[in-house]
Amino acid sequence: MVGRDDALYAIPGALLGGLFMKFYPSSTISLYLMWKLIENRVLFGVEKGVIPHISCSTELLYAFSMALLFHVLVFEAHNLKPTYLKFLSQVTHNKIGKFNRHLLELFGTQASKKYTDFWPPLDYRYTSLAFQETLMPWLIH
Repeated sequence: MVGRDDALYAIPGALLGGLFMKFYPSSTISLYLMWKLIENRVLFGVEKGVIPHISCSTELLYAFSMALLFHVLVFEAHNLKPTYLKFLSQVTHNKIGKFNRHLLELFGTQASKKYTDFWPPLDYRYTSLAFQETLMPWLIH
């Protein structure tokens, strides 16, 4: 239409987006729009030479995001959306639900809040004496 691209064209879109968010507040859409805006600005910065191009940046971002999701899955599974929990369970073939989170309760993480009834069958012959003396009395329920 105009024949050129300008950063000012984003202003009407942002105003409309903000107006629609008032009527349909969705954190998913808000986060999506925020990350798309950041992606757009980074690509613009790389194109102009202000931000250096990093090879494998997409893969690094994906690895960082997955690491963050797995961290939250282990320490705060109750804070994950059910769709993320289902996705990560499928990725790990439901092995993540068999993680002994009760050990992390000692540090105040509430890690076992979502998996309260899972207790791994421990063979005490293969646990150290230090483990049995320090951690096991706290885990008796």
